[in-house]
Amino acid sequence: MAGSFHSELYSQEQIIWDNVPVNTTGITATYSGGTLNVMATGTGLNMVFYSIPANPTVFQTTGAWNNAPSKDLTFTFPEKVIITRFRVYDINYGTWNDSFSFSNITFGGVTASAGCCATTSGVTVSAGTPPNTDVHWLCSNAVDNFTINYANTNGTTHAYLFYTMEILRLPSIGTLCYNSIPPTLPTTLGNNIQGSWSPATIDTSVAGTTQYVFTPNGGQTIQCPIAIDVTVLPSGQQNCCVPDITLTSPTDDVASGNQDNRETSNTITAHNTINSGAVGVYHAKRTITLKKGFYSANGSRFRGYIQGCTGTFVGRESPTAETTDLKKLITDTPVTEKLLLYPNPATQKATIEYQQPIRNIRVTSIDGKTMLLKELDANSYEIDLANYKNGMYIVTVQTGDGRTITSKLFKK
Repeated sequence: MAGSFHSELYSQEQIIWDNVPVNTTGITATYSGGTLNVMATGTGLNMVFYSIPANPTVFQTTGAWNNAPSKDLTFTFPEKVIITRFRVYDINYGTWNDSFSFSNITFGGVTASAGCCATTSGVTVSAGTPPNTDVHWLCSNAVDNFTINYANTNGTTHAYLFYTMEILRLPSIGTLCYNSIPPTLPTTLGNNIQGSWSPATIDTSVAGTTQYVFTPNGGQTIQCPIAIDVTVLPSGQQNCCVPDITLTSPTDDVASGNQDNRETSNTITAHNTINSGAVGVYHAKRTITLKKGFYSANGSRFRGYIQGCTGTFVGRESPTAETTDLKKLITDTPVTEKLLLYPNPATQKATIEYQQPIRNIRVTSIDGKTMLLKELDANSYEIDLANYKNGMYIVTVQTGDGRTITSKLFKK
């Protein structure tokens, strides 16, 4: 179904390929001179009803008065559909041992590919045909309507047929986000139709529209390939933002001369390497965590900051300028006595507390590398130091009462 994207939320799309339900605003059926009520609940002539109420795939109708010379029965659909089976049953109602012939079987709204639509003419249900004998047609092209012409061939004044149709919607999928986790292409479709896709999986690392083709296995009621178009939005588009990203090495390493822009609506966890001459700009709404294995090489540029999905990526200033700004911030900002950081020195974990809610925590190494960015709304937070090297770190806190406070934390 076609879901929607909301600001800084990611809506995972799914492949929709299912049965077309029969309802009062959906399928309509007409015959020469009359209309069949698709949702009739009574009994009698010209009624269409669910043959199995729990299964919306199948419905059937008692046919119109089947008087000579002939009549057209047309089913019209609210969307393009695939008819996987259309059956006609001679029910030999009461003592009427009737016979019919069928011709001019057409599938509207499509130019049929060879072998895809069976348009057999001259099929006959004779007076000697046993009750409930099944004659059928199918069309695995997408169609708007289906018409069958039938005629009573033995002069019976009143006669009945049952019609059963099995139909599927065309497969569809909504727009996907760049580098998002794609849905799986189903190899078993409605009515248990099986086959394979080419390409086999959806690739969201390439922006644009790509066609994926389903080829059914042989001997099934869908005979020909069916294609869907999948559109992947370019990286950085606002309102199309994955919640979490984990970057690993070497898969997500950034080569010299490249800029790696990443944004999420929740967290980024990085274990990758930004090589010399490369740029990495990462921002997340909640947390950026640089784990063991993350390395920004000498000569590279890296910036990580707390911000939701904006579609903008601003490279940081030179390491020297940032280090200067950091030292100035440490010098100019007094450390309030109400800010608690303990134990200090610490080995595995350190707790930071303040009398007002803490809005944002940033932990930076002395050489300017950001180790942690965390947005929260609490009076305390426990910092996990397991992946920190021994040495001094700068903890910068933005508080609910408008203060920006820094403190030194020592890992040993």
